[in-house]
Amino acid sequence: MFNDLEELPVMGRPLARSFAAAAVLTAMLGVSVLDAQPVRRPPRPDTPFMTVQVFRSADKQAGPAASDALRERLIQVYPGPVLWVLEKERLVEVLEQSGYPTNEQLNRTDENSLAKFQRADEYIRGAVTRQADGEYRVDGQLVLTRDLTLTQPLPPATGRSPERAATALVREVQAARRQLSNEKKCMEYARAEKYAEAVAEADKAIADYPNATLVRYCKINVLVRQKASNDSLIAVSDEILAIDPASRIALAIAADAHQAEGRVNQANDLLVRLLAAEPTNADLATRVVDALAASRQYDVAKEVVTKAVLDNPGDVDLVRLQFLILASAGEYKAAIQTGQEMILLDTAKADAGYFTRMTALYAADSQPVLALETAKAATEKFADNADLWQRYAALIRGKAQTIAERLKADSTAIVAAASDSATQAELGRRHVESTMPARDSVTALRVSAIEASKRALTLDPNIQNGWIQVAQSYSELGQTDSVVSALQSALTAGDNADFIATIASGVGNQMRLAGSAEKSVGTLQTGVQLLQWSDSVGALTDSVGPAEARRVRAPASGETRSRVRFILGATAVTLAQVAVGEGVATKSCEMFKVADEALITAQIALPGGAAFNQAATVQLLQSIPEFQAYVTQQIGTLCK
Repeated sequence: MFNDLEELPVMGRPLARSFAAAAVLTAMLGVSVLDAQPVRRPPRPDTPFMTVQVFRSADKQAGPAASDALRERLIQVYPGPVLWVLEKERLVEVLEQSGYPTNEQLNRTDENSLAKFQRADEYIRGAVTRQADGEYRVDGQLVLTRDLTLTQPLPPATGRSPERAATALVREVQAARRQLSNEKKCMEYARAEKYAEAVAEADKAIADYPNATLVRYCKINVLVRQKASNDSLIAVSDEILAIDPASRIALAIAADAHQAEGRVNQANDLLVRLLAAEPTNADLATRVVDALAASRQYDVAKEVVTKAVLDNPGDVDLVRLQFLILASAGEYKAAIQTGQEMILLDTAKADAGYFTRMTALYAADSQPVLALETAKAATEKFADNADLWQRYAALIRGKAQTIAERLKADSTAIVAAASDSATQAELGRRHVESTMPARDSVTALRVSAIEASKRALTLDPNIQNGWIQVAQSYSELGQTDSVVSALQSALTAGDNADFIATIASGVGNQMRLAGSAEKSVGTLQTGVQLLQWSDSVGALTDSVGPAEARRVRAPASGETRSRVRFILGATAVTLAQVAVGEGVATKSCEMFKVADEALITAQIALPGGAAFNQAATVQLLQSIPEFQAYVTQQIGTLCK
């Protein structure tokens, strides 16, 4: 870079005399002084080229007038060999040939393309506003053509006219350009991996021009290559942002650095600012919204994605992002509407994930009919998708459960309204008869749910909780043997130990109630065995499944294990009671031995059930010693 004092001509008497002589010569030739054009010395092979773009303004006069004035003044100030500022005629020619207006600012990308087409190394972009006091203000940026994000903000200049304000900007352009030779050397050192020298060049320019951003970009690039600490990156980014709050490079680097340090809120704030600086960048919008959603800042994410959709009309990927954010934020109705709009824009977006989300949205929005219809349509379109079949099965089972609960509630209400037990029995019988079609539909739905679940398991034998779902449906049908078989398959598949233990203990409790009512030792023994199995399953922490679907099974919760042990203890005590009753009636030694073993099982299990039901646990444990003594006595008498 040349020293400005050496490069630029100094206005003085010799130059004034030259102008006078030129005027005489022009008069002799018959040409007006006003029509004469100064002849610029041509550029050298290494001379940098600059273009001044059309400035933005509320009208179509102030912006072009300011940029024209700045361009002409720069042409006068800089000798051709030092900096070749491209003429207005060349700019207008290219704009007209490209079909662009010549009195409006282009978007950033087109400005950059225009500069590249003109082979400019740098360009000035700007905006003109008229202030309340009537003065015009020009805000400009020096941009390096090789990367439109490499910008140097220029301090604003003001004047009574757009032209005067723009002319006042010349000194700021000169000051900002002083860093360019250092920036070039910094980049050369960086490419040669001479990082210390590169940083030194940057710091030298910063000392000379404290507001320099272009050399700071080089410096931060070097720090990134050196894998410097996040705090170092943030420090330089903050310096740049203090000068240019909308710097996309600094915002991106600072956001990543804060994210790496776990400062999520700071990172997200910077990302939102980054998107505000580049609102039409759909990829960036996706990143920003994903980051906000990951930190559950859904309100901010909704605002950002809504604006991004408005700024990028017709961008289906942003609409999809809006759909996902609204769904995650629990805005069910809005998400459903957005999902439907997305499919109108691009039917290819109706993939398996879309159906999964729409099904869940309808269900969450209390629209079970549409949820089931959507799930059914999904299995028809993606018949080989195990997850969709499993979700369909769950919705079928849910519908059956809803009808069954309504029937039970209606029956309870009808019976409760009766005045005596005979009337209650009659009304209950009539209600069952009148609702048989509905009860049959519940059974049919549960069978359909099992079929859909098994279809999912056929497609993916290792689908998580597939057999659990089958077991639940069998349990609701009262098919105990099938429940146990499905739970054993769930155990083999590596399903959730908590679910397995819970379902098994529920079936075991049903056996306790049935065995007690029927006085059936066999039913109670089966129940105890199932509950013991349930207790052992609850403690599993094994790794299960084939390599492609291997997962670590977490143990059941403490609450579940306590419940299982309480039910096991209670069932064992009930078994002892029924066995003793049968032993007394038949004088059977074997029945008293069954009772003795059951009481031992109860004493082992019940202490672990205290957390579930302490009062009942204490009561049962207190009753066992006396009961045990009686059983031991009878064994001594009968078993000889």
